[in-house]
Amino acid sequence: MKVLLVSAEVTPFAKVGGLADVAGSLPKALKELGVDIRVLMPKYPSVTRAGEELKRAVEACPVPMPGWISGCALDEARLPGSDVPIYFVEHNDYFWRDYVYGPPGGAYEDNLERLSFLCRAALAVLTPLGWRPDVIHLNDWHTSI
Repeated sequence: MKVLLVSAEVTPFAKVGGLADVAGSLPKALKELGVDIRVLMPKYPSVTRAGEELKRAVEACPVPMPGWISGCALDEARLPGSDVPIYFVEHNDYFWRDYVYGPPGGAYEDNLERLSFLCRAALAVLTPLGWRPDVIHLNDWHTSI
């Protein structure tokens, strides 16, 4: 079985709450059970600070948005302590920010657009990756769009 787990936060790359803990540990447990699992999340500045070696998996991928076409790149690493691939959606306007959802006590005004983009990018990058999941596991409202 092939599973893509999509999350706005994954430990140790970005953590706001318990969602990041689940998204960082569940894939490792599923991999041990024989599942071909991969994880996808936004590429925040904290991703590069986590110290994992990133390699470019997709140089450029068009991402359809309502009324226009945007795009992203995709970097790849491994979840620490495992061989589970994790992909980072790179779109600097949406994700290269100091906080995952907004500054403490607040939220970015464009969170709906940013996280809608993440959902659309998760589907768009499958073709250039040449990998097709049987199940897409979505976490919380951030990826349920």
